[in-house]
Amino acid sequence: MKSGVRWVDKLREADLYAPVRDFLVNLGYDVKGEVKGCDMTAVREDTLVIVELKRSFNAELVFQAIERQKTADSVYVAIPRPKSYTAKRWRDTLALAARLELGIIVVAFTAAGPVAEIACHPREYTPRRKTNKRLAILREHNGRTGDRNTGGVNKTKLMTAYREQCLHIAAALEERGALTSKALRALGTCDKTAGILRRNFYQWFEKIENNDTKEKSYRVSEAGRAALAQYGGLTEYYKSITKASP
Repeated sequence: MKSGVRWVDKLREADLYAPVRDFLVNLGYDVKGEVKGCDMTAVREDTLVIVELKRSFNAELVFQAIERQKTADSVYVAIPRPKSYTAKRWRDTLALAARLELGIIVVAFTAAGPVAEIACHPREYTPRRKTNKRLAILREHNGRTGDRNTGGVNKTKLMTAYREQCLHIAAALEERGALTSKALRALGTCDKTAGILRRNFYQWFEKIENNDTKEKSYRVSEAGRAALAQYGGLTEYYKSITKASP
């Protein structure tokens, strides 16, 4: 073990997220956490990299990483830097990762802060990929505004692309008042606006019937206003889009 490196006994998987994210961002990747079950996704041009975070290199991590190879161009596993960095077991771990065509990122927790580095790159891997799952991950990644989830965190409400779409609609309704789905679409909400309003999954909307025109308008419910307050930064972003629309 190199001098200056200290071990954190009660480390969480989520503690690995920020240093690995920052490392990949510096390499030019767009990084997001918790995308379709993946701890971390990183996209640069048309390349999809998936990173799984674990406290140690174990069988569960290997099985998870192999499954990710069916959808990603490259798969890395991120773990804390082992205490015995040059021990035989670590060399065997690197050899196993090479045979499995996986990359390893290690995070050292130093006095100056956590530092991520690549211990080994994956070799080129050309399996038969699950195209639909790959496209689903990319759609979810690209459908989110910014990085609002921390990879490795469990039992936490995630900011999904669908939740963002609902929030955009709610923000537009609070800004402009009751509107039809067609009027909302004109303000820049998603193509699925009508379906989202009909389903009303989060109970954020209230339907208003117009007996004269038979058009259905919607307004924000109490639950919707609470959600807008909860996600204040994103709410203001979508309200600014609405204000800029004619």
